[in-house]
Amino acid sequence: MLVLTKNKQAIEESHDDYKLFQFMCKLEMNHIYEALEGQRKNTHIDLDAHQEYVDTLVVQLNLLQYVVGIVHEEGVIYAASILVMHSFDLYTVHRITNLSIPFLRNLENTLSKEK
Repeated sequence: MLVLTKNKQAIEESHDDYKLFQFMCKLEMNHIYEALEGQRKNTHIDLDAHQEYVDTLVVQLNLLQYVVGIVHEEGVIYAASILVMHSFDLYTVHRITNLSIPFLRNLENTLSKEK
């Protein structure tokens, strides 16, 4: 009976991890939407000069939407690996996933060796 209780708690904790991950991704997406909205409203900024910045934000937004969709099936570490592979800053991935910076550095090194 005690073993079943421990397993149930582990499942609940991982569910909470997914919920926290999804919440943090959505928070990051909101920041990106705000940045994109600011770029659109700021008419004195030359969008051609800042097009690379806008394109980067759109790619990040798409990746965040993707990992929010797959996190239940694949897990937080897999989702983090996708973000790291696509050049997300380690501190941003840390903030979103709550995984430690040393763990993320090891993940980044492992992924770079696989290329």
